[in-house]
Amino acid sequence: SLFRGRAAGSPIYLSRATCFRVIVPFMTRTEVAPAGQEESKYTWALESIFPDKVAWRVEADAVSAEADRFESFRGTLGESGQQLANVLLASDVLDERMSRVHVYTVLLYAGDTRNDEAAALRQHSFALASKVEQCASFVEPEILSLGWARVEAMLKECPSLETYRFYLSELERSRQHILSPEQESLLTQLSQLQRIPETIRDAAHDGDMRFASVVIGKENRELTHGTTDDFFAHPDRAVREAAYIAYTDGYVKNARTLAATLSAQATTSLLFNRARNHASTFDEALFDDAV
Repeated sequence: SLFRGRAAGSPIYLSRATCFRVIVPFMTRTEVAPAGQEESKYTWALESIFPDKVAWRVEADAVSAEADRFESFRGTLGESGQQLANVLLASDVLDERMSRVHVYTVLLYAGDTRNDEAAALRQHSFALASKVEQCASFVEPEILSLGWARVEAMLKECPSLETYRFYLSELERSRQHILSPEQESLLTQLSQLQRIPETIRDAAHDGDMRFASVVIGKENRELTHGTTDDFFAHPDRAVREAAYIAYTDGYVKNARTLAATLSAQATTSLLFNRARNHASTFDEALFDDAV
């Protein structure tokens, strides 16, 4: 979730609930289409989210404008329990709209990771998500500034706020890891840096990585990330072995690039977790689930 469920500040774009609301209704199987079959049968039904890229751009612009308006709530969360409930509800609505914008670009890119336009749209949605996070970064520090006694009183006076009791209690548990509004705003701006290793990895792994073809009978068959399961389950042991060797060789050839992105990911994760007063990334991972 953009605003909640991220006590340690990790950039997470979809809550589990939003995932089921946004993704599941549009799921079809994604893989390389077999010869003679329509490719559309093996791609995401993106028109179920937005009819076309024009509609997506209209909604993305609307979400950006709504994020700007959301900042008008700054300094009002302590006015009453009802006002706090209104702000949290508004953030939920903005969260779900942003999730739909983001999911569309992620699935568009997944359909063809070599499509430059899809990659650019996905990067745009990442930047928009960072803006939304930044515009809402004042919410958690402002709630914490009220103190738990005040929040409990607001929960009692406003029944509609009760929906957010668990979130508010988790926020209180995270008090030592939530920074000042200015620091939260800075971290959300810098959060785009956290995604750079993943972006490089996706470009190398999903876009540029190629595998040797596998001979089945007298036919050379293309081996891709999407077809490995079929090859690995082939009844001919020689085919399974050839596919395994070709697939692992692809990773060996890209080992340095993948290792560099992993190192960069570990470094950025450690820096951001230290900024939030976690002893280590392991400590942060355990804290999220209260382990």
